[in-house]
Amino acid sequence: MMPGKMDTPVIAYRPDIDGLRAFAVAAVVLFHVFPEAVPGGFIGVDVFFVISGYLISRIIMRDAEQGQFTLCHFYARRIRRIFPSLLTVLMVALVFGWFALLPEEYKALGKHVAGGAGFIDNFLLWFEAGYFDVESRAKPLLHLWSLGIEEQFYAVLPVGLWLCAKKRCGFSLPLAIVCLLSFTAALYLRGANTTAAFYSPLSRFWELFAGCVLASLLRQPGTLNGYQVLDKWLARLLHRREQGGDGRSISLCLALCGAGMLLCSLGTAKAGTAWPGWNTWLPVGGTVALIAAGPLNVINRYVLSNRLSVYVGKISFPLYLWHWPLIAFFYILQYPVPFSATVVKWCLIVVAAILASITYHTVEAALRFRVRHRLVPVFLGIAMGCICSIGMFIYLMVCYQDCTHQNIYKNLKELMP
Repeated sequence: MMPGKMDTPVIAYRPDIDGLRAFAVAAVVLFHVFPEAVPGGFIGVDVFFVISGYLISRIIMRDAEQGQFTLCHFYARRIRRIFPSLLTVLMVALVFGWFALLPEEYKALGKHVAGGAGFIDNFLLWFEAGYFDVESRAKPLLHLWSLGIEEQFYAVLPVGLWLCAKKRCGFSLPLAIVCLLSFTAALYLRGANTTAAFYSPLSRFWELFAGCVLASLLRQPGTLNGYQVLDKWLARLLHRREQGGDGRSISLCLALCGAGMLLCSLGTAKAGTAWPGWNTWLPVGGTVALIAAGPLNVINRYVLSNRLSVYVGKISFPLYLWHWPLIAFFYILQYPVPFSATVVKWCLIVVAAILASITYHTVEAALRFRVRHRLVPVFLGIAMGCICSIGMFIYLMVCYQDCTHQNIYKNLKELMP
């Protein structure tokens, strides 16, 4: 969609948004592998949140206004989108962890497999060590906190948008109010408890709501009029001549501002600082600006929409899922060469990209697009429930064994003279 053009009944594909996904996942991966070189790469998660809120909410709004929205259909789509790749990574982590980890490490892995499969890992990590400390590298599923927040958001958003459509009260104002309330909560938690601010859904939802507000505003006729007025004014300012309000001038300005904000946040954000907060508006606002810019500018059309960017964007979800377990397992084992070796780090990135590409083509795309049977989401849901149960079983069994060993040691100690 471009400035000056509202959403149509059939939502057009935006290759530049896949390019934004590519930027986000590249920033996160490089931050995790080379934290000193890309200290602000964690902003990629904030970019993901805005993109997700925008894409999903505009689909819900369209279906709700047309009376076609159902929760079953929505969650079936989410399951097809999320579960195939996530199941694959969780199963591989459990199998590899069985051979590679010590009992205490495998117990922790089981807990986080259950948390990841149940989309509550952000709450589990909330009460553990900080995200940016050294020991975080020893948690193979640490990155699933963001997926938990996203799915918790989609547990409440569809109902809210459906109610707005049913009451015919509009989407923009309620979404903006909730966005501001969530941002206020983020500022409060940032001062009270930085760990809670980082992992709490209350302090993160505003980033997804920012994308929702944009999606709602772009559906309003008033937005079209505002675009046309601003475009004519910018055309006179930039080109010294009248252009017919075709949207190109405002598209270029929005894209330049958005790209500048993202690059600025990438260079200024530092690991260990309280996040999110006022400075989080840089990546959030930059993402909003680039999405609102549409494809009528050189950045979105040629930088974000080139074939490589689009492809990396398409495999961004499995790439995000794969890269951190590879880093964590290698860090734990550190054999035969240490993790600090630069060649090893680049090899891990390449391996993660290969695994992501294989997962996307053989698992995700197959179950999402090619296998259309209506029972596929049911089977995927059952499989995810099984993985969650296995993770809980592993955690509880190791805890039981630890308690048993402690009791045996205590009894032997009492028998000794």
